[in-house]
Amino acid sequence: MSKICVVVPTYNEAENLPRLIDEVEKALRGFDFSLLVVDDNSPDGTAQVAADLNKIHKNLIVRTRTKKNGLGSALSYGLRTALAMKDVDRIVTLDADLSHNPSDIPKLLQAEDAGIVQGSRYVENGAVVGWSLKRRLISCVANLLCKLLLRTSIHDCTGNFRVYSRDCAETIVNSTISKGFEWVVEAMFVAKRHGFGVEEVPITFVDRKEGKTKLKAIEVAGWAAFALKSLLCAGYPA
Repeated sequence: MSKICVVVPTYNEAENLPRLIDEVEKALRGFDFSLLVVDDNSPDGTAQVAADLNKIHKNLIVRTRTKKNGLGSALSYGLRTALAMKDVDRIVTLDADLSHNPSDIPKLLQAEDAGIVQGSRYVENGAVVGWSLKRRLISCVANLLCKLLLRTSIHDCTGNFRVYSRDCAETIVNSTISKGFEWVVEAMFVAKRHGFGVEEVPITFVDRKEGKTKLKAIEVAGWAAFALKSLLCAGYPA
């Protein structure tokens, strides 16, 4: 069985992290895995919470960066760190706010031949719980733009609940340039451009209950700019 690294980017997630890690540990019982927390110097002490949890679980790796540089930057850093572990074949990424259910990870891992396995809210049996109509609309429009403007058949390009193969992750970290939320979209297009297969697995996304969402209007604008630039430059065909 291949070794797995679960990458969790964090910023002010001290409230959610203990439950998240406990649920990941339960979901992956019987798997050979490590859990990498990439913390952007959270003022609420998230990194220390993770270090304390490692005293219990013994398989956590905590990397603290000097400042908050964006989700994409944290994910790229996390993938590079995981790839430096020579025995890691697949890398899981998920949000720290419990919007992604760790019990779904084994289901995503079953699709062993895909470059990216996407936990998808927008395929049959996928769902979103707790979002306002406005946020649903923004997400649906963003993914529709991905399908129409950038010529991809993937239904959910903006979700961070994924499994990357080692080869796909290496290609992505060497090809992506985005730093913010748009990196999640760029990573998908890079994978498709280089011929990696993408498989969507239905998940139920549940809006966070503790803490505040990190997605800001400026990041949505950044994604829109990325999509338009990609369209005009025809850089990411499916």
